[in-house]
Amino acid sequence: MLTADIRRKVDRVVVPERLIEAGIVDPGELVFWAYSEADDAAAISKRREPFLEDEWFHPVSYSTLDTNRSITVPREFFSRYDGPATSFPLFERGGTVEFVLDDELTERAVCLVRPL
Repeated sequence: MLTADIRRKVDRVVVPERLIEAGIVDPGELVFWAYSEADDAAAISKRREPFLEDEWFHPVSYSTLDTNRSITVPREFFSRYDGPATSFPLFERGGTVEFVLDDELTERAVCLVRPL
C-alpha cells in the first residue's frame, strides 16, 4: 500500500517514487487533479486528457510536483465543494492518503488518491 500524510499547515503530500517510475507524474512538472465520481476519490496525472475524456472524472485543479516529490493538494478537497460530489470534504488536513494504482489506471497514466 502506498500512503503518505498530508502536512497540516501547507496541505502538501509526498508522492511515492512508484508513481514517477510508472509515468504517472514527473518532478518539476504540472500534475492535474480531478475528482473521480465513480471511485469517490481524487485522481492525479501528468496528463490532462484522461480527465477530459472520461465522464466520471471532474477536473479540479493543478499543481507542480517539486523535486522532493512534494505536491500541494488543492484546497477544494478540504472544503465544501460545489461540484458533482456529495462526499466533500474528501481529505482532512494532517490526514493520511492512499495512492491507488492498477493496470488500467497505469495504462491511462492516472493514480487515485483516497483518504485513509
